[in-house]
Amino acid sequence: MLLLLAAQTINLMPDLTVIWQLAIFLSLIFVLTIFVFRPVLKILEGRKQETLELERETERLLSEAEKLDSDYGEIISKARSEGGVAEQRLVSEGGAEARAITSEAREEAKGTIRRARDKIKYEGSKTSEELSKKIGEYSKMIISKVLGKNTDDK
Repeated sequence: MLLLLAAQTINLMPDLTVIWQLAIFLSLIFVLTIFVFRPVLKILEGRKQETLELERETERLLSEAEKLDSDYGEIISKARSEGGVAEQRLVSEGGAEARAITSEAREEAKGTIRRARDKIKYEGSKTSEELSKKIGEYSKMIISKVLGKNTDDK
């Protein structure tokens, strides 16, 4: 039995099926590259660019908010120091009037900070909504490319 196995030769030369398999494989890669890979990569690149733009906008808004916050902090500290001086002067003249001025300055500062925070929240939600809307469009584009038909017909 061992001699029978040793007598058989092993053919390492490829036959015609290898050529057909290679042709089918290369054709499939070509078709997938044109109809799937390039559109998906284009969509992903667009999303990446939009994300980078949104991140830059967010960073700009955050730095603007920090600047506003520091400005308001300076205004508040200035108002407090002025209020303190005025308070000492007015305490001798009348304590009730001094408390009213300080209270008014605090409320104005709180209102200013509140408006700035509301603006930041609004801009953040607006940016998030825009990104959410575009994600749906990209999903439809990918589905239509993969399935090879227009999904708007439904």
